[in-house]
Amino acid sequence: MTISPFCEQDLEAVVAIWNRTARGRTLYYPLTPDKLRRLFLEKPDFDPAGFLLAQDARGIAGGVMVSAPAASSDKRLATLYGLFDRAGHPGRYAQAALDAALAYLEARGATGVSTHQLATVDSRDLSLLDFLWLNRFHHPGVYDGVIEQQVSLNTLYLSCELTAFHLPPEIVALEETLAAAGYTVRLVRDDAVLIPAFAASDVPFGKEFAAILRTRSPLEYLFVACLGDEPVGGALASCPGAPTDWSNHGCSCGLFGPTGVSRKHRGGVGKVLLFRTLDCLRQLGYREAMIPIAPSILPFYRKAGARVARVALHLQRPLGALTLNVR
Repeated sequence: MTISPFCEQDLEAVVAIWNRTARGRTLYYPLTPDKLRRLFLEKPDFDPAGFLLAQDARGIAGGVMVSAPAASSDKRLATLYGLFDRAGHPGRYAQAALDAALAYLEARGATGVSTHQLATVDSRDLSLLDFLWLNRFHHPGVYDGVIEQQVSLNTLYLSCELTAFHLPPEIVALEETLAAAGYTVRLVRDDAVLIPAFAASDVPFGKEFAAILRTRSPLEYLFVACLGDEPVGGALASCPGAPTDWSNHGCSCGLFGPTGVSRKHRGGVGKVLLFRTLDCLRQLGYREAMIPIAPSILPFYRKAGARVARVALHLQRPLGALTLNVR
């Protein structure tokens, strides 16, 4: 067995083996040569030296894609984008490639490696979890500001069926109550006043909302909540082909999010934004909305009929000397 960097002639074989390992349980499945280029090879942070392939007498047998941290980065955390094995599950070829990749990352000064948001592990994929846990990957802890507690870093992907979706009377009444208090919720395409106001506000994802307004994409629909002229919240609906293009990840449904409401204005604004945005996707003809969220806020989305479709586990591992043997 030999380990060598990826080259263009390996593209078709890599895609075939990668899809066999992914089995539909990663956001980029099914991978295509074009998707591989757009999602990874053409990105500014792609690290050619970190795309390593294991080969035997039959050809490419497995591999791994990692990226060393930028030299200017404060956190020396590398990224694991994916791994694959001819066997259809992580085996000795993926292991050999991962061992070589971890050595490469450590030589580049990385102190740890974390799965990328596109390569988080589906909780059902026990063979991949078994492989990563054997290699000392773990669930990192983060502080969840919504419930103000330390939690494991996981992501839920919710599915909301839109065929029979409608605005409930209580949401219409809530919107009228908010309007009487001076709040407005409207679809915004471009607004020279809101762009800097969002960027300077304390609305979660405010800078992202400002960037969305600047792009003026016809496939992104931003609902904005204001109190007078002050933006207090926002929610995005996007379609395949938009800058937040989920068709790249094998998903043809509408995408909800991000969404955020300033803390001092919570208590109804978020509900109206949620239902208005989902209703927008329904009117656009989508039968389903995908909603990625943190587990702590699941109860909020259950009110709109959303159900858990996938649980993604974010994993990390340290590099350098470990207190226990890896294997």
